[in-house]
Amino acid sequence: AWTLAVTYTHSEDSIVTAPADKSERFEEFLYKLQAGEDITMVSTGDSITDGWSASGKPNVHIAPYCPPYNTLVENFIKKTFDVKITHHNVGVSGSNTDGGVSKLDEICQKDPDLVLIAFGMNDGCSKDPLDYINNINKMVSTIEEKCPDACIVVVGTCLPNAEVAWSPGGQSILKYHIDYIDVLKAAEESWNNAAHADVTTANVEMFERKVYQALAGSNSNHPNDYMHRIYAQIILNTIFGDYSEW
Repeated sequence: AWTLAVTYTHSEDSIVTAPADKSERFEEFLYKLQAGEDITMVSTGDSITDGWSASGKPNVHIAPYCPPYNTLVENFIKKTFDVKITHHNVGVSGSNTDGGVSKLDEICQKDPDLVLIAFGMNDGCSKDPLDYINNINKMVSTIEEKCPDACIVVVGTCLPNAEVAWSPGGQSILKYHIDYIDVLKAAEESWNNAAHADVTTANVEMFERKVYQALAGSNSNHPNDYMHRIYAQIILNTIFGDYSEW
């Protein structure tokens, strides 16, 4: 019921690697925005995409009322380009990439201009990197085939708490999550209208200085407001490059 919001400035360069600019993959999307076209956006993923533990999640709505990461992305695009966005959030709490594959028909029926694919938190507890990336590639290739004009961002996951297990004395829920970084980078080379927004690397680097509770809202696997904003910043950098110049 309580969230502490802290604003601060850095006295030195950030230890977090700057997100890569992959805007060259999204030139058609940028043309649409600059032309003022209406945009259809679809977010698919797990409970993080559903909005947990953002304080501004619908039906939660407690101070300081920070929207989930995908709504932050939506709000930036609307404000910057003065366009109308219809946002379909089909994220399901507890879902993994198997669930994402099952929603492909629903996603493609929306005829999206922007798709955020954000799985990994639940997959990483048990699904090995090969099975994970096979599902991701199926989602990307299907959307690229059926919605060739769509801009697709595959969002890496933040990390769960390594000290949390499924049962007392059981195995940590942190298992394959970090291993997904390399398979996503390798898979990205074969994508056309899609790019990997590497949240995971940033999260690993942030934990070099921060305790888990500084970035999480649930103490197990949900990012807090601060980390939802990091998600949004990395996604925007991936799509637009240095979006702060817009």
